Amino acid sequence: MEWKIIDILNTPHTGLKYICIQAFKNLKLILSVDDNFSLKTGDTLEITPEGYSLNRHEAQTLKIHRMMPYCQQRWQSLSIQ
Repeated sequence: MEWKIIDILNTPHTGLKYICIQAFKNLKLILSVDDNFSLKTGDTLEITPEGYSLNRHEAQTLKIHRMMPYCQQRWQSLSIQ
């Protein structure tokens, strides 16, 4: 399964990034991930046995801390934090 990053919120004071991804059938999710990777809109995440690979590079695996359904109000509230 491949997910496309459609928006990113940087929160440097927390050490995390929030990314909005689009999965199959236009399902949108918000993921909280470590801030150690340079992510950009259009990048892809793919599920692998080791985790989630970024742009099909198995050496670049992301750790997802939290996953939640996308909601415009929730996304906007995260941008205020």
